[in-house]
Amino acid sequence: MHQQKRQPELVEGNLPVFVFPTELIFYADDQSTHKQVLTLYNPYEFALKFKVLCTTPNKYVVVDAAGAVKPQCCVDLILDARGCQHVVLDRQQLHPGSR
Repeated sequence: MHQQKRQPELVEGNLPVFVFPTELIFYADDQSTHKQVLTLYNPYEFALKFKVLCTTPNKYVVVDAAGAVKPQCCVDLILDARGCQHVVLDRQQLHPGSR
């Protein structure tokens, strides 16, 4: 008998998740800081959808900005700053459970 591996169900809604680090700092004169990793942890026993939003998408690229995290797993998101030229405070938002 062939046993199928069950895919975890995705749950809709807003839930707290763990994101590390809580703050990213990009230095205009240090190119090594222009690409950084943000890790999203799913502590639940079910899969979560996520979507990263940015108020200044012309300044940042998020690799795989939307997707799903398997139960009790994590995903690494790469944030790439484009053309850092001056000091500005920008905020990114992560929306777990969004479509």
